[in-house]
Amino acid sequence: MSLVSGCSTIRWLTHGPASKSYQRRCIPPKPDLRTVPVSEAGGNGPQKEEQTHHLPPPPGLSQRALEVAEAIDVLPAVKQIALLEQSALTHPVTMRTPLLRARQQLQARVMLALLEVSGTAAEADCEQERADQLADTLLQAEGSEIKRKSLAGIAIGGLAAALAGGLALAFSSEAPGEIAAISGGLVSAAISGWAYFSEHRQELQHPRNLLKEVWEGPKTSTVFPRSVWLFLTQARQGHEPMLTVREQILASWKQEAYLGEPGSHEERHRLSLLFGEGGAYTSQELRIRAAMYDHLKSMINLMSQDLELLYRELSIREEQIEPEEGLVP
Repeated sequence: MSLVSGCSTIRWLTHGPASKSYQRRCIPPKPDLRTVPVSEAGGNGPQKEEQTHHLPPPPGLSQRALEVAEAIDVLPAVKQIALLEQSALTHPVTMRTPLLRARQQLQARVMLALLEVSGTAAEADCEQERADQLADTLLQAEGSEIKRKSLAGIAIGGLAAALAGGLALAFSSEAPGEIAAISGGLVSAAISGWAYFSEHRQELQHPRNLLKEVWEGPKTSTVFPRSVWLFLTQARQGHEPMLTVREQILASWKQEAYLGEPGSHEERHRLSLLFGEGGAYTSQELRIRAAMYDHLKSMINLMSQDLELLYRELSIREEQIEPEEGLVP
């Protein structure tokens, strides 16, 4: 009975929160638009980059601030503002409006980058919540099945004991009673064991997969905003070689053994499942998916610290320059 029931220990849930609308709700509106830099959408990004590429970075900004400015595609704008500030020394009246407009555009671009961080983290959080909810659904179904089968095993065991006693009284030989007791015990144990080894699965589709992009590490991402992807893959300068944020995420996934033993069948299965377009998940695999998204979300949110640093240093630099140059009307 145990061998025969082995093929039926997998249960498929075809109802609940795995509807198409539930699976699609994490996708941001117009996802393709998020991968296009604002400078390119405006049509003058390459020209502005050409004009300012040879210029040194303006003073007053740290290396990390310059790196995040490059990641969000505003370094040319920062250099352009430095040029306008120099021109304002000799033409304060005529350059006041262009300088003010350039600063406002730069602030808007930094705020857009903050929103991109927030939106990407929200998508990761939604995917994490989706996996957690499906895992809870599977665990509830498994708990109910364990309860039913355990009660059935107890009932069969009790009936077998009563039958063994009746047979012992009805026959002078104890053999029929012992056979009934043994048979009932085996059936009860098989049902109880079956209950604890039964496994439910839930179909989950995710054609838009942030985890896959992080795992494969393409040069240009098709699901992350350009600024967030550059933050994840940008090599930071320092005295010693430093891991990129993406490499730190991969190292953490491997350290937590989310993918199983290297080279094992379990690893091949999880690589195909987690980094593919979807499939049948167990509750454990859903918990792993949720944990991976939780870690990705926390690392993406760290970008807001770098953006805050850039915004603060730009504001301090502006306050230091304006009183000296008389650029405030």
